[in-house]
Amino acid sequence: MEMTTVLIVKDELKNLEILLPVLNEFSDELVLVDTGSHDNTEDFINSLDFRKKIIFKKIKWNDNFSTARNESLKLATKDFVFWLDADDRLEKKEVAKISELKKDLRKDRIYSLKIVNEADSTLSYQLKIFPNKKDIRFKYRVHEQLDFKRELFKIVFIDITIKHTGYNDKMLLRKKQLRNLK
Repeated sequence: MEMTTVLIVKDELKNLEILLPVLNEFSDELVLVDTGSHDNTEDFINSLDFRKKIIFKKIKWNDNFSTARNESLKLATKDFVFWLDADDRLEKKEVAKISELKKDLRKDRIYSLKIVNEADSTLSYQLKIFPNKKDIRFKYRVHEQLDFKRELFKIVFIDITIKHTGYNDKMLLRKKQLRNLK
């Protein structure tokens, strides 16, 4: 099965320089929705030698993560969607597991992956890979979550770990907290 990886970004150039080469290993398509970068993100994206199609779209930030994520879903064209944050990290062994998982993806399943917060080592699971269907969308302005008819899908927990680095910098964390209060 083919997979679109979707990200929403704003001034994430340094993170994208780390993450995008990894995504090039398994993504069949990459969608980036930019909510107002000032750090040359678009120039960097345009300079990439990505194996597959890259779709880049700028939108106006409206203090709603689901709006931006749903815009990325509208642009995805492959069978499955994998959503990430630019400050997420995948080690090589996890990339290999994703490549293997792609061979067995099923349209009646939504896949939950492990998220490890690097700042404090907390572990959680998040629904990260799902069929590209118009009735699966994000909801909630902050800490967005997938919204779908649960009775139509089996949730499968997969042993693939994503490291989230977004809370490592205390000053940046404070900025994010203030942004989320809006």
